[in-house]
Amino acid sequence: MDADRNGIPCETVYESALVLAFWGDPLPTTTTTAPAVWYAVVTPEYEVRSLPGAGSFYGSGCSPGSDRLPDGIWFGYIDQADRAVISFDLMCFGPGPEGPGEITNSNAKLRTVPVAGGATVHRIMADGVLVWVAVPYQTWLTISPDPAVCPPEGCRLVWLYVNEGQVTEVVELFFS
Repeated sequence: MDADRNGIPCETVYESALVLAFWGDPLPTTTTTAPAVWYAVVTPEYEVRSLPGAGSFYGSGCSPGSDRLPDGIWFGYIDQADRAVISFDLMCFGPGPEGPGEITNSNAKLRTVPVAGGATVHRIMADGVLVWVAVPYQTWLTISPDPAVCPPEGCRLVWLYVNEGQVTEVVELFFS
């Protein structure tokens, strides 16, 4: 009875106005949406667990299927950063045969991602051991990287946490 499986029976045989007059409107008048997932740093880490759709890669993977980064946790390189946006080179980070992680970059496209007000950076520092210190994003832009762990341009390999289309948190990474 519902050949096109859209919830309206017989409309492929009879005029849709007649079908709706007989059966009524089968579509709900209100919609509910699943609560949005919020991606947040609980404890900064190098190897973020693989999220649905990421395949064998960490975080949200490395193929969002669009020019913009959807909400998720993304690994890559910060090409440039200012008060409003981050220019981001999305990369792939996953388990490697030779060690804890393998990084590849098969697409050099840069994505511009807006930064949320109140965004936080988990900055890596060396104080005898590597530690992360949370600082406001706007402050992070103005301070020098720790020379014990970062090159002069900064620790630019990061995890970006994107929520509602904006960067809400950044986790700096250090690789020797």
